[in-house]
Amino acid sequence: MKITAALAATVLGFASALPATQQQSPAKRQTQGVVNNCSKPSTMAITYDDGPYQWDYNVNDQFNAVNGKTTYFVNGYNWGCIYSEENVSHLRALYENGHQIASHTWGHVHLTQLTNEEIDTQVQLVEDALWKILGVVPKYIRPPYGEVDDRVVQHLHDRWGLVVVNWSDDSQDALGASDQEILDMYNGFAADSSQSHLVLNHAVHEPASHLPQIYVPQMQNAGYSLETVASCLNDNPYKVVGGYSPRDDSWTCVGTPEPGAAQ
Repeated sequence: MKITAALAATVLGFASALPATQQQSPAKRQTQGVVNNCSKPSTMAITYDDGPYQWDYNVNDQFNAVNGKTTYFVNGYNWGCIYSEENVSHLRALYENGHQIASHTWGHVHLTQLTNEEIDTQVQLVEDALWKILGVVPKYIRPPYGEVDDRVVQHLHDRWGLVVVNWSDDSQDALGASDQEILDMYNGFAADSSQSHLVLNHAVHEPASHLPQIYVPQMQNAGYSLETVASCLNDNPYKVVGGYSPRDDSWTCVGTPEPGAAQ
């Protein structure tokens, strides 16, 4: 089944190339209509961009151990093809454990440099892939590099019914922050759990392989409720929910835009 913009709007009415992320570090932009934090006090949405990737099981295990939830903003073709057997297994494990799977565009592109039609391609390909793999169509999207403007936000909302999300706090893992620098950020959060935080991490950088086992239980012990982005906003994570599809010849990244490319 191909999830089109028209179908998404109807549902809403009723209810190995160089990874693009190596090309530029993220820089959040403050734009009207973009979610930057949770709406519930004492909640923390710890998020991971650019997956699926090899350390997903570690992240999954650490959140499961404390009955917490996380959110993955995934690409279709960036650090590998979303349709690989390994990546499909990773996504299904995360989804089956109640973690939120959201869009990060197909190839980690600069959305403000694209036409609306090129944006549509980036959104459509991810939605098609997640429908096949998980039987869901995501309601949430994070723009690569945090880059959006009013035109992009309005188009993503009006045509696709998407909630655009950035972050309140950046671990700086994509900029090469040390383990201690990242842990210092979380230590600061632990000092006052009355606040809420929406934290940017990356699934594809090495801190994801070993730091979650430190800061995930630490944040729960500090008094935070570890929730998905949708949950911390009292919202639903998906526009459509169905079931898994069987693999067929359409499960491929061949013929799709390369990482970082519009078309």
